[in-house]
Amino acid sequence: MGARVKAKASPAKPKAGRRGETATLGRLKRQLLVAERLRFEAARSRARAPAIDASWLSAGIAHEFNNILGAAEGHAVWALESRSPQDMVESLEVVVLACRRAAQITRALQGLTQPDEESAKLFSVNEVVRELERLWAPLCRQRGVELVTEASDALVAYGRPAQLLQILVNLVKNALEVSPEGRRVRIRATPGAKASKRARGSIEVRVSDEGPGVPEPFREAIFKPFFTSKGSLGHAVGAASSSGGGMGLGLFLSKWLAQQNGGELSLEKSGAAGTTFLLSLAT
Repeated sequence: MGARVKAKASPAKPKAGRRGETATLGRLKRQLLVAERLRFEAARSRARAPAIDASWLSAGIAHEFNNILGAAEGHAVWALESRSPQDMVESLEVVVLACRRAAQITRALQGLTQPDEESAKLFSVNEVVRELERLWAPLCRQRGVELVTEASDALVAYGRPAQLLQILVNLVKNALEVSPEGRRVRIRATPGAKASKRARGSIEVRVSDEGPGVPEPFREAIFKPFFTSKGSLGHAVGAASSSGGGMGLGLFLSKWLAQQNGGELSLEKSGAAGTTFLLSLAT
């Protein structure tokens, strides 16, 4: 008789539930690794970001506060000398405005020194754009301007979404102030082009208006603190949001916030057809 051949036992097939758990764990591990890599790269980008020139900034602050104090003092002296009730009322209105402007400056500067409580994380750029649309679309309609947004659900960045929203609010407010009635303000978020196969990707968010454009001599200065053309050039390039609005701090703070989140903010193009700002974010 021939020797019996012992049949090999077939390996037990894993249950469907266990396969699903394994796949879920693997996906979570990959997400954690991606988040850790982005956290490290964003921190490295912040370390490379140029530091704020304290002497230059302090000189600008001193100059701005001297202007505010000079206006307040001049109107107060004028009211005291005039003794006219009407002159006193007008002077007090100017003094109140000067105090509010000074308070705006201090609040804006606090954003440079006080740490943000929100932690950096992976977030949906589309959700931030949708939030901005909910906030600003009604305001745009009141001005006769259409707010057009475009952002894919697949766009995920690493950073602080509240700070990204602050940057976009600054840019949209600027764009709205220079857009004639019947025109559009556009926000478009797209995947950025990679510099090479080994380079990590990016997300590019463009905010465009159909205003008169930023004059050529001022394009290098618009991101400097306290630079504003409001009231002189017809393009309120420094007027932005409650933190720095109308004082030439909006774009300066926006650029600084972008760098703190591992990104960059720049003026991409400007001309008679309008202006486009480009915000690049790490992915």
